[in-house]
Parts: sequence; structure tokens; C-alpha cells
Amino acid sequence: IKGDKKQNELYINNGNLSFTDKATEYGLDDRGLSTHAAFFDYDHDGDLDMFLLNNSFRAIGSFSHTMNQRNQRDSVGGHKFFRNDNNHFTNISEEAGIYGSVIGFGLGVTVGDVDNDGWQDIYVSNDFFEKDYLYINQHNGKFKEDLEQQMMSISNASMGADMADINNDGRPDIFVTEMLPEDNASIKTKTTFQDWDKYQLDLKYGYYHQFTRNMLQLNNGNNSFSEIGRLAGVSATDWSWGALMTDLDNDGYKDIFVANGIYQDLTNEDYIQYISNEAFYREVVSGAADYRKMIDLIPSHPISNYAFHNSGNLQFKNMAAGWGLDEPGFSNGSAYGDLDNDGDLDLV
Repeated sequence: IKGDKKQNELYINNGNLSFTDKATEYGLDDRGLSTHAAFFDYDHDGDLDMFLLNNSFRAIGSFSHTMNQRNQRDSVGGHKFFRNDNNHFTNISEEAGIYGSVIGFGLGVTVGDVDNDGWQDIYVSNDFFEKDYLYINQHNGKFKEDLEQQMMSISNASMGADMADINNDGRPDIFVTEMLPEDNASIKTKTTFQDWDKYQLDLKYGYYHQFTRNMLQLNNGNNSFSEIGRLAGVSATDWSWGALMTDLDNDGYKDIFVANGIYQDLTNEDYIQYISNEAFYREVVSGAADYRKMIDLIPSHPISNYAFHNSGNLQFKNMAAGWGLDEPGFSNGSAYGDLDNDGDLDLV
């Protein structure tokens, strides 16, 4: 498995300890800036369909906040939905009601039956200014984006997302990561890119109620969610990426693991002040700026991942140190599975 092509690759198991890339044959050789894919049977026809999460090709600074481009479909990038038609996947994004816009900087997608109707729904977490999406399966080959009708607030720069039942009431809840530090010193030394004026601008131009923190959405069972991230103690895990919700200690309750860290922190206030001074600007204009030095000076601080133990009463406690998962580093994602068949979950 080389993984060195510019298009996505789909490796089919040959049954003889080898795999063959058949992405082109299956219609999944998309050339977008893909970050995630989810396979599931959305139409109950017995085969797996696919939601593909892409980042926009455009630089974030090229967008105007005052012009919402959610309905402007990006033919190259953009989120996409593929229906499995006898082992060939057909792009039905527009037909299925999926946004594929130029402002979709997708970083997380998770699938589950949100409304307990027997059909799989989709949650998408979008980075930067675009709101997240909650797609409810309409049982007719289409989805309805229903986030604003079911959630009162969401993360601002949403990163990873996962879905699981945290209180064993039979309804899937949703966890989304963001970038809020836990300690006061880190909060004071980072730029959050959010203030009252930006919040009001988001509301005015259709980006909804977004806040800089992790969100834990508790499913109320009546097509609504209650955001309990602060109440549950899981709202701040620093620069976070992948989220996992699974039972790490075999006590019957879903715990939460957060992979976090950024090798060079561009939100550091001291660094921002350094590159904002007049002398630095003059060096850039004159062509004398040492860009290698500028990059090397970006602060780098390894941090510990978070492993939240579910106490069973909507309360979580970070047990990363106690569980041996607190080694500082820079993590982007994780996966779990019982790798040694001993009955408990291991972590990669």
C-alpha cells in the first residue's frame, strides 16, 4: 500500500493476504483534499454507501464573512456523498441534499441513528467559520440538514467528532472537539479568533451560535440536544483533533479519548506580536526577511492527550495519567480495537 497518489485510494482485500487499489474502478478516486470518509448503508439496500469529507481548496483568508457561500457547490472539493450501485459508487451529493460548498473545511464526520427511526444520520464538524451540519435521513434517498432546529450552540473551529450513548438511555450523543486550553495561562497566551463582534457577524450571515470550546451534545430523544460540555467537564482539551467515544475500562459506560497537540502553535500571542511589528514588516517589504527563521520561531509545546472516564452521572474525569496515556506529544487521531483478544480495548 503506497498511498502516494493524488487521488483517494480504495484497497480491496483479495483474500490472499494482499490488497489491490480499485478506487478508479469503484468510482472513488476523488482528487479533493479529503480528510475523512464514512461507509454505511444509508438506503437499506444491503451495501455500503460513502460520505466523503473534504477541505476547501481556497485559502481561508480569501473568503468574505459577509457573503455566505454555503450553496455555492465546489466541483473539485466540497463534501460528497456516494451511493453504492452494484460496487460502483455514484456521486449523488446534490440529489441527496448534501452541502458541497467552497466554505466546507470538514475535519470530522460521524454516523449514527440520531432520532432512533432505524435509519443512519450524519454529523459533520467544519473548521473555521462554517457551521457544522446535522443530516437527518429522510428514508427516501435524501437527507435534511437540521442542526439549527436541534442544537442551540456548536463549536466554533470544530475539529474531530464522534457519536455514542454516554448515559445508556439508548440514544446516541455527539462530542465535538475544539481548541480551548484547560489552564488559565494558556488561555491568556493564545488567540482564539472569537469576540463579541465576530459572534454577531456569524449570526447575521447564517453561521449560527458558535463558541470556542468542545461541545458534548446530549440527545434528549425529542429531536433536540442539550449542550453539556462544561457541566460534564470535557469542554477544554487544548488544540484537539480526533475524538473517540468508547468504553475504555469495561465498566459499561462510554469514555472519551481526545488526541491533541500542534507541532507549531500559530495562535501564540507572543509570536503574533513578533511578526506584527514594524521592523518585521520592513524586512518583508524589502525582501530581507528570513522566512526559515520565522517558521523556526513558531512555539512548539508538546501536550498530553485526554482520556475522560465516564462516571455514569454525566460527569467525566481526565484519567490520562492514571491510565498511562499522558505522554506529551503532538497527536492528530486515534483508533481503538481489541488487538490481543483479551476482552478489552487497546488504543493506537
